[in-house]
Amino acid sequence: METPLTSITSSPTYTVYHSSNKIVELGKHIELLHGSSTPEKTVKTHGDWVIAWDCLVDATLFVFKHRRQELQTYGKHIQHYFASLPSQFHTRIINYDRAVQIRAAQRRDFELSNFSEFADLQIQWINNPLNPSSGQSAEPKSKQSTNRRQTAACRRWNENWCPNLASSCNYLHVCSKCSDANHVTSSCGSLSKK
Repeated sequence: METPLTSITSSPTYTVYHSSNKIVELGKHIELLHGSSTPEKTVKTHGDWVIAWDCLVDATLFVFKHRRQELQTYGKHIQHYFASLPSQFHTRIINYDRAVQIRAAQRRDFELSNFSEFADLQIQWINNPLNPSSGQSAEPKSKQSTNRRQTAACRRWNENWCPNLASSCNYLHVCSKCSDANHVTSSCGSLSKK
C-alpha cells in the first residue's frame, strides 16, 4: 500500500536534486544520510503553490495528525491573500510564504496559525509597495533594471535558506565557487573559488 509520503517522493513532479549528501556511520550496519536538497521544480504561481501545499499537508498529517487545524488555518490565510491580490502580485505571497516557512522551521515555539509572529514578514513581503517583486518601484524603470540585480552570488541561496525566487532576489542564485546555477557551494566539485 502506498502512503501519502511515498506517493509524493516517488512522483517525478516532486523530485528533489540532492545538492550535498554526507554519510555518518552510527554503528556497524547503520548509516545516516543527511544533507541539503534542491527542488527540481519551484513554486512560481498560485497553482504551483496549491499543488505543493496539498502535498505538504498530506505528508505532514501522515506523521503529525494533530496539526490538521494549524495547517488548514494557515492554508486559508494564504489563499485569502491570493484571492485578494491581482495575479501580478502573487510573487509577493509566494515569497511571504517562503519566509514564514523558513522562520517556522528555525523557531519551533509557535504554529503557522500564529499570524502575529509573522507580522514583520507580512509588511516586508505583502504590504510593502516598494517590494522588488511587486512590479512597482520608486526608481525610474531605466535605473531599476540596472541597479536591482547584483553580479554577486546569493549567500542565502548557497546556504539553502533564501526566501526569494531567483527572479526576485537581488543576488544571483548561482554557486559561489563556479557560478553554476544547478548546485550550491557545498556540493560544488570545483577546486578553486572564482
